Amino acid sequence: MQEREIRAFVTIADARRMDRAAQQLGYSQPAISYQIKCLEKSLRTKLFERTPEGVRLTESGARSLPAAREMLILMERMKRISGVGGNSGANGVTSELDQPHTSDNQRGNPLPHGWRSAGAKSDPPSSRTAPMSTPASS
Repeated sequence: MQEREIRAFVTIADARRMDRAAQQLGYSQPAISYQIKCLEKSLRTKLFERTPEGVRLTESGARSLPAAREMLILMERMKRISGVGGNSGANGVTSELDQPHTSDNQRGNPLPHGWRSAGAKSDPPSSRTAPMSTPASS
């Protein structure tokens, strides 16, 4: 469960349309649909029903929405405490995730730049370390 998935869930619930929520968050509609799919998989429940007018929360989605809002508030509080700032975003909660992404996320890679999936052949660059040298004894 990722913050961007929770933020997408709350924004879609408020907008009642995936295209409007995607626009508010600076994502494409396929990207925001994928975020909801991932969140639904994590929660093992369907959160929205599609309608001709947009989307409607399922019973499970309606029960989950207050907790999702609380999670976003707590995440923002943690960011403020740690000194990580953000911009005011949708739903009255601030986050750097409200800014449009122009990195690997637009190319279909949900991992941060430089990271590889579990099946990748090499480790992320940051996990590689040089061999440790031992001090010469006198």
